[in-house]
Amino acid sequence: MQIQKSKQLIGNNVHLTDLDCEGNIYYANGENLFKLPVPLETASITDEEVTIVLVQGEETSADLAVTLANGNNVDLAGADVEWTNSAPQVATIENGKITAKNAGSTVIQANVSYNGETIASNKIEITVQVTTTSLTEQVQSLEEAGDIEHSVAQQLVNRLAQANHHYENEETDQAIKHLEDFLKHLENSSVEEELKSLLESNIASIKESYLQD
Repeated sequence: MQIQKSKQLIGNNVHLTDLDCEGNIYYANGENLFKLPVPLETASITDEEVTIVLVQGEETSADLAVTLANGNNVDLAGADVEWTNSAPQVATIENGKITAKNAGSTVIQANVSYNGETIASNKIEITVQVTTTSLTEQVQSLEEAGDIEHSVAQQLVNRLAQANHHYENEETDQAIKHLEDFLKHLENSSVEEELKSLLESNIASIKESYLQD
């Protein structure tokens, strides 16, 4: 049986051909210029770990790499990249930069459109942990933004400082009591419910880390 090793793509004569650095073929047929793109092969967020653990406020890069069927890499400057994020309140992603926001986990994936094709990358999970230091910074930022009254913010920051003090002295029960006092002050405040819920989950993250040690 004879194996076909080539295929004629156009019937007319080609007057000009060129090849770019990715291996895409350009040819002229009369007055028209055409492109034969190399198909997409894979898209991957190049990180050694499928699950990345960040502390609230930390940043990391999602280094996206897209390869073609011929093994060449795609110049992403010419591609359309759309990021999906299952829980944007936990972490945000913008221009490939991931920022940890609140306690919890979120799954991030990229959809890359290039040369008329779309391909999905692997998924990575971002888990965010919270510390008394990171939560103190968040409360202070929320106060500056006008989301938490000054008096309430001071109460919350003081409870966190006391919790950290007792935790460092290995007085876990006392430390947790101050975290619970944080929640009482928060509950009695005029802070919006959605924000209260986020701060409550952040306190739960700290409490869990205290109990695990």
